[in-house]
Amino acid sequence: MPKNLAPSYTGYTRSFRLGILIGLLALPIGNAALAEQGGAGKGEAGGDRALRLKTLAPVPASKTNNTAGAMYSFDISFVDQKTETYYLADRSNAAVDVVDAKTGTFTKQIAAVPAFKGFSGSNATSGPNGVVSAYPWLFVTDANSRVVTIDVRNDKTVSDVSTGGAAGLRADELAYDPEHGTLLVINNADAPPFGTLISVDKATGKLTVGKRITFDAAHGVDAQNGAEQPVWNPETNRFYLSIPQVGPTVSNGGVIRIDPFSATVEATYSVKFCGPAGLALGPHQDLFIGCNMVFDTAGNVWDPNGTVAAVRRRGRRRGVVQLGRRQLLRDRQRQPGTPTARRHRQGLDTGRGSGRKRSEASAAVPDLQRSGRDDGPRVRSAPGGHLALDRRQFAEQSGLRSAAGEQRGPESGWQE
Repeated sequence: MPKNLAPSYTGYTRSFRLGILIGLLALPIGNAALAEQGGAGKGEAGGDRALRLKTLAPVPASKTNNTAGAMYSFDISFVDQKTETYYLADRSNAAVDVVDAKTGTFTKQIAAVPAFKGFSGSNATSGPNGVVSAYPWLFVTDANSRVVTIDVRNDKTVSDVSTGGAAGLRADELAYDPEHGTLLVINNADAPPFGTLISVDKATGKLTVGKRITFDAAHGVDAQNGAEQPVWNPETNRFYLSIPQVGPTVSNGGVIRIDPFSATVEATYSVKFCGPAGLALGPHQDLFIGCNMVFDTAGNVWDPNGTVAAVRRRGRRRGVVQLGRRQLLRDRQRQPGTPTARRHRQGLDTGRGSGRKRSEASAAVPDLQRSGRDDGPRVRSAPGGHLALDRRQFAEQSGLRSAAGEQRGPESGWQE
């Protein structure tokens, strides 16, 4: 759908700034299209791979707005690819905002019966929070561990259940397996956080609460700072879930793989210096991770009001260099002026240059991809600051389809 505003794959996003407007962004795909655009023309992303604003959809204040008529609090958004509709969990208006993704036009707000909680002053006790669509059903989470089904043909609430969390705390993000009719709903504010498998009657939308999966050390993952976005992967028949912090060390996060048939955590994939939050399944069996934290060069959580000591140079050694959210391996043994050093410097560029240059930069440091250690998938950073798990290693260790035999372009050294 190159001419409309829906992303190229179904995704969940957590927005950071919205005010009273929803901005819809077009995500360009393919080098040919980028070269053709040349960085200009009709607001499309160009050769610099930057995201550009397409249009705005004003969102009116509802009668139930409790944040002084403004959009102050909101959470997850979701694009239904089949209907080309964008949904946003809007806590300020205690509703789900609906936008026609083909035209970027706001169409309506959907309320629940009984009403969504709205913004309470704390995200942990507010709602709506998570939203996912499988036409004609819209699944939405709320405070008091509530999960509802809404029929978008008439906007009526047809089912309402609780995941059984602590009093007042919300059910948050969720993902849906349309083949088996199963939701995975996350209670992030409970301690420890947990997920609940809920069966969906695909004919009526009725919800039936199933097994709980607790995210603690006794059940496979020691989640000490909540749990975030789940996604469903139909090729592996598994859910994947972002965990901001695994164990006592703040910089240690991860993505876990969940078997919904046995309700167990099968594996944890380490993701450091990120605080994994957002998660989306890309078109080529890639998991794209949205980071929720920034770390300084010493590996500590970045304090914008503090000071960061300079990293001491230690001679001819390799080290990890933090460039904002970009994580690259520098080979200090390379001498300036050599072809390898020049390629390596090109790889450290902030997104400029061709995919081929970035691939060569990775090849110049073989330790980045082939360290000979079986210690989980590598985190790769793509131009623009987005982190992704290295496709090949993730495929090998998580059961995702092997990348061997795929049609891969010259930019295959970076997962974008």
